[in-house]
Amino acid sequence: MKRCIVFFFVGLICFSCGIPDEAKRAVDSFDRAIASANKRGADLTSILNQLRAELPAEFHQIISNDLEILARDVQGMTIETIFCSLDFARARVVESLDQMKKKIQRLYDKDIHFSMPPPVFCNSNIKSIDLASNLNSINTLNFYGYNFFSKDTGSNLLKVALLGDKKKAWVEEKYIGRNSNYAFSVNISALLPDLVNNDYNKIKIYWNEDSTNLSEVLLQPYVPHTKYVTSTQYPYTWAPPHTGGDRDFNTSDGNWTVFEVFVETEIFPTQIEARVFMGAMEFGGDNTAVGWRWDTNELGYSDWFPIYSLDDPNYTIIGISPNSEG
Repeated sequence: MKRCIVFFFVGLICFSCGIPDEAKRAVDSFDRAIASANKRGADLTSILNQLRAELPAEFHQIISNDLEILARDVQGMTIETIFCSLDFARARVVESLDQMKKKIQRLYDKDIHFSMPPPVFCNSNIKSIDLASNLNSINTLNFYGYNFFSKDTGSNLLKVALLGDKKKAWVEEKYIGRNSNYAFSVNISALLPDLVNNDYNKIKIYWNEDSTNLSEVLLQPYVPHTKYVTSTQYPYTWAPPHTGGDRDFNTSDGNWTVFEVFVETEIFPTQIEARVFMGAMEFGGDNTAVGWRWDTNELGYSDWFPIYSLDDPNYTIIGISPNSEG
């Protein structure tokens, strides 16, 4: 009976063996910084300064710019804690430190992936906008959070959209203030005409063409308030020019004498203007005429003149009664 001896060879792969000691030290420094930042009441600025001091020199060029940006953001977020909690700031710092650690690890292990984390929101200075209130008091809509400079898969920053029933309009970049990585604003004053006239009901933030879990502001509809104003007619004198014949209308010879008088009005947002037409013509005799001529009646019109001016900036003139001519 023959016997076979089978030998098993076990291959061991050490994923960290190829990482030099300096890289291990850098990763350990990041782990300590992350652990410290996770503690309530942590002094985030001191933690970042300590990490910068511990970081091996060869990694400064790779990480130092990220650390400087994060340090500035920490100071800014500390000032903005009236809008965002300290816990929110700590979570954002931990998230950023973890991304930096992965950036170092990926130098030696290409299977480690990292990407710019998506924007997150903690607050806005306005939860809803009542378009029926005093519109002059609404200026800027401010959003607070973190990673506002992150670009999506299409290399786009955060977008702002105006939403209505079955319609969406993107807010132009010139109306968006990208103030920092943790705050940006929207110029509501400049958008008010669109908000009032187009029946939008929400302002929504998009990233990667998606608005899930991103901030939004409700728009309460604008309902115009109408009031009626009685105005005393402006005094105005108009004498149409003499356009034919002598200056006497002969009304005793049986020939017709025709005359016409009317007023035209034009409505502007803050003013109503008018002009008067007066014309008369004698048919027969020497054809005496004022305002009219056989080839034109334009000579019978006065210049345009104001009959009403609006002094309340919160109102717009929309009509005149009984009608626009008479």
